[in-house]
This record gives sequence, C-alpha cells and structure tokens, in this order.
Amino acid sequence: MDRLSRDMLDYLQFARDMAALGKVIINVSDGTDTSTERGRQQLEDRILAAQREREKMAARRRKAARRLSDEGRWGGGVDPLVERGVDGFVVALEAGQLRDGRPERVLPVI
Repeated sequence: MDRLSRDMLDYLQFARDMAALGKVIINVSDGTDTSTERGRQQLEDRILAAQREREKMAARRRKAARRLSDEGRWGGGVDPLVERGVDGFVVALEAGQLRDGRPERVLPVI
C-alpha cells in the first residue's frame, strides 16, 4: 500500500477525491479497507512511514553527493566529458581535450 503514495498530502487529496466519488480503497493483500476508521488509520500510518523513508533516502543521497563533492569526485549526472553538440549529436571528448578543439568522436543521440 505504500506504493499508492509516498507523500501524506498527496494521499489525503487522493482519498478525499475517492470519497467524493463514493469509492473506498481496499488492499486485497491484507484487507485494509478505508470505509472503516481503523482501515483509514492503518493506511495513513503506512503512507506516513513511506514518506519518512523517502525523506531518509533523500537525505542519504544529499549526504553522499556532498561527500563526493568534498572529495573532488564526480557525483553523477551529465558526464563531464560529454558535450551536447549541434543537430542532436553528442560530442565525446577525450580527457584533457579543449571543448573548442576538434572532437575525437561524434555519436548520434539515441
């Protein structure tokens, strides 16, 4: 059920929309049913736990990115040796080559 939403506000809006349509959420694997107070509370507890886990994961990613930056290491994202060229081509640069120099190889963007 934590895959339904990992944000309590999003879930509450979804649940409100479903209630306005006269619909309930029933988890077929464990029988949690939002037509009952207990079922709503169980689902909200799971969503809240999922939100906390998402926030912890984001904090770990930020910490890892900060550590890589402090160590002078590349933290992912756009490859520093690749430059997007004209007409949808990627220019792969060899280490130490100037960006305004002639590229070693040109690859089409897939």
